[in-house]
Amino acid sequence: MLFDVYLFTFPPSKMFQRLFLLMGSAGLLLLPVKAQVARPMNLVDLIRQAQHIVVAQCEGAYPESLSMFNQLPITRITLGIHKTFKGRPQKNLSIKQYGSKHLACNQTVTPAAQLILLYPPSGAGLTSPVGLEQGLFRIFTDELGETRLSNGRGNRGLFTDVPLVGLPPLEQREIAQANEGSALRWSVFTKLLRSLGTQEIPREE
Repeated sequence: MLFDVYLFTFPPSKMFQRLFLLMGSAGLLLLPVKAQVARPMNLVDLIRQAQHIVVAQCEGAYPESLSMFNQLPITRITLGIHKTFKGRPQKNLSIKQYGSKHLACNQTVTPAAQLILLYPPSGAGLTSPVGLEQGLFRIFTDELGETRLSNGRGNRGLFTDVPLVGLPPLEQREIAQANEGSALRWSVFTKLLRSLGTQEIPREE
């Protein structure tokens, strides 16, 4: 049996673009965002895999195409950086994310400060919060005026197997309670970060 082999030199068709997208979603192109579900990760996992850990506020989110694959839904996001805990301190950070879910910027609500842990960019320059909603924290003030934070899973499982060395018993109990699904005080969270070797990095003016 004979087989004919054809070499195509014309621009990629929509079918080819979709095939390439499927290849990308398998990890060749869109590695940090290859799935819309993520395995449970604790705080140590999130810190280890993050390239940037920042407290940031959304300054804009705009649709954008990705070079030759213009069918890919890409969102370009500009973040105003308030604090940096990992990565180079800077005033603004511009990133690209695949799709419109689990964005590091939500324009449907009043822009507010968030703690965001971001994967290193993929080969296509795309990133996402580490563990998707697990690496995206809402920072808010409760009814008693206390600043707290909670991630997209309500902190559930976030502190499982995380060492609490050097923290007083009262704060260890507070962390254990948050691990069951409640917001944690910001002051306790940053103390825990420091105990794990992660602290705020000042930005040079």
